[in-house]
Amino acid sequence: MHAKLDECITCMAAAEKELFLNFITKMLQSLPEERKTAKELREDPWLQSGVWLRTPSTKLQPNISG
Repeated sequence: MHAKLDECITCMAAAEKELFLNFITKMLQSLPEERKTAKELREDPWLQSGVWLRTPSTKLQPNISG
């Protein structure tokens, strides 16, 4: 069973989550010509809003211990 990304994110308010999902979608395009560049992503509303600074970092970091 695969969960949708938007269902897995529980640490953000609806508006913040929408900004984040839009940001992630721009990075995860399978076709390189449709994928945003780092320069373009730097100007994304999610990064510019500072939302990521207010979100508890422990819920955004993957568990990579082991």
